[in-house]
Amino acid sequence: MPPPLPLRISFLGSFLLVFLAAQGCSRRSTESTPAAKGNAPGVDLAVTSFPEVETQRAEAQAMLDPMIQPTLCYNTLTQRMELTLENVTAGHSFPSGATPDRRAWIEMTAYSGETVLFTSGVPGTGPLEDSTDPNLWLMRDCIFDGDGNELKMFWQASGDVLGNAVPGSVLQTVTDPMSFNKAHPRKTYPDADSGQPPLPMMPDRVTLKIHLQAIGDDVLQDLVDSGDLDGSIPEKIARYTLGGAAAFEWTPATSTPKNDPVSTAALLCVIKPIAYRTNVVPAVSNSHCKP
Repeated sequence: MPPPLPLRISFLGSFLLVFLAAQGCSRRSTESTPAAKGNAPGVDLAVTSFPEVETQRAEAQAMLDPMIQPTLCYNTLTQRMELTLENVTAGHSFPSGATPDRRAWIEMTAYSGETVLFTSGVPGTGPLEDSTDPNLWLMRDCIFDGDGNELKMFWQASGDVLGNAVPGSVLQTVTDPMSFNKAHPRKTYPDADSGQPPLPMMPDRVTLKIHLQAIGDDVLQDLVDSGDLDGSIPEKIARYTLGGAAAFEWTPATSTPKNDPVSTAALLCVIKPIAYRTNVVPAVSNSHCKP
């Protein structure tokens, strides 16, 4: 029996339709971007021999780096970090494209000296899907069949689709008060909503990274198990760590004093967007899919 093809034809056809659409949606308008030079960078890269794949990877990275601008604050009252994400340059949600396949997540580690006070989202420490990390902020679409059972393959979905991507620009309307807030999701670390205890002290420093994987490990493993994907392919799937404003280190010395608009608690914030946002909405993590 010949070795399994990387992708079954039915999967490949569905994937290519979404892939091509995603490439078109990835076009950018500023003259300094690869797209303005005639290219259309996207996060999906060839997994077999293909011309200029490293150039394509570099262009995809350059597209992603300025996309998300975070604000990270230490709340002196609650003793928790507060992370707000703002989607600045995408023109659509982040992540985008074949969103049931995409995996975007936050890595955060807080230190006192060299002692780790808190950590979440470190790559390779466990599966992202159904994670045991109670603080993981995972962005993906959850898809279901008509009976509410979770599915892995987007073409099988016949029920609800629950997404938690960071929106692009949101049309604001007075008839929808949430439209003024939902472009700025905010999550606390450690997570107060799941009953996690606060940090034992103010950290000396907190590192922040945003990761993106083109296709999730669970989707890839499902295809390998069914014989539709060669087992050598998953490790070749494109993975990124966003640079630019999305990757930085918070310290008390580099932070700006602010006050929580509701509790008036003193905040110490590193602010990467043009302003500190008070119109925020609680972030949702899709580390566990529930209809």
